Amino acid sequence: MQLSQLLYMVQFCSFASLFFNSFAYVPIQYYNHKSCWLSTKYVPLHKICWYKFYNCNLLPFTVIIRKDRVKRMAKYEDVFKDIINRINNNEFIDTNKIPTENELIEYYQVSRNTIRNAMSVLKERGYIYPVQGSGYYIHYIEPDISFLGGTKGVSFDHPGNKISTRVLKLELMSCDKGVAQLMKCKVGTPIYYIERLRIIDDEPYSIEYTYYNKDIIPYIGREIAESSIFRYIKDDLKLTFSFTDKYLSAEKLSLEESQLLNLNEGDPCFVIQDRVHLTNGQCFNVSRCVYNYQKGKFYTMVK
Repeated sequence: MQLSQLLYMVQFCSFASLFFNSFAYVPIQYYNHKSCWLSTKYVPLHKICWYKFYNCNLLPFTVIIRKDRVKRMAKYEDVFKDIINRINNNEFIDTNKIPTENELIEYYQVSRNTIRNAMSVLKERGYIYPVQGSGYYIHYIEPDISFLGGTKGVSFDHPGNKISTRVLKLELMSCDKGVAQLMKCKVGTPIYYIERLRIIDDEPYSIEYTYYNKDIIPYIGREIAESSIFRYIKDDLKLTFSFTDKYLSAEKLSLEESQLLNLNEGDPCFVIQDRVHLTNGQCFNVSRCVYNYQKGKFYTMVK
């Protein structure tokens, strides 16, 4: 699809919600030329002012912006995912080698820093390895696998698959003593609690039970929860993750979990509990993910 066929649509309920709502992030709806919804992204309200608006007679309810009027630089995640797809499609099978940095810059039309960031993630996850004086060579990994050392979520770990999300619960609650101890925050701190069913290629893959500190993550709506929460936090809120504590265990499914995963009560499941921290060491997210034992495959690289 051409960029010129895409539109940004920003929906506002009223001028009052635009100017007086304390939440400063606005939903931008992506539509194609046939007015079919594609996705939603939240951006800081002040950034909207930099765009040139079209069809402004629709205010205060809708603003439409042509995507081809906004310069778009591909991000390193996009390059990373595309290179993995090219590896899986055996595009480099003859040489077993990744193109040079300059060739990748020319191919993707991005900055040198973007390519280096993408190559760094590929190396970290074991997809490539360096040979001094020769470049990067491909280390083939089984497809449809999750990287245990990552924090970017299901969408990033499965770049070639169809990912969908069903939000089971989304509520704002006060932090109790147990969650406060895990997140190193005060009892009573406002917390977003989210339950989601993650689905890969129309098959239930995992159930997520997650807590987000609202003092750090000011807003999570259903539109965000239905897509990539971590991409929203990183790209829109501009927060940087530092490290994640991961706790792995084998458990048995409850009746409710077995029904969601199309399994039987008491079936085994693989459970990963995460505590994700920012660069200042502050924990903003605690989660418990229950994986379908028939679908979940995990990988890590030991040096």
